[in-house]
Amino acid sequence: MSSAAASSKTYCHAGCCLGIFGTTGKAQRVIPNKAFQAIACAAPLITADTTAARELLVDGESALLVPPGDASALAGAVRRLAADSDLRRRIAAAGRAAYEREASEAVLGLRWRAIVERLL
Repeated sequence: MSSAAASSKTYCHAGCCLGIFGTTGKAQRVIPNKAFQAIACAAPLITADTTAARELLVDGESALLVPPGDASALAGAVRRLAADSDLRRRIAAAGRAAYEREASEAVLGLRWRAIVERLL
């Protein structure tokens, strides 16, 4: 099994996945691949509340967003998901829907094709 396939299998069986929580400028500007992989697999995601994350995710709907660098908030979000199976299911389903709507291979492929065609 490839490492990508193994990662996907792990995400799909995870109770939740953790995104990025740093306080650097880069951490504020990006959504890491592991966050995309998590929502693509319909795993509930907890990640930092950043401008980048808010372009794709809605706190309490498609992910739990916590302040960057706030370990207490992260721990609280993990406990919240662990205690509420309905919330886990809702976050997972809405995260997957956000992925399909905004970040899937089909959506991004069309965007990239349009860009390339304009350049040619």
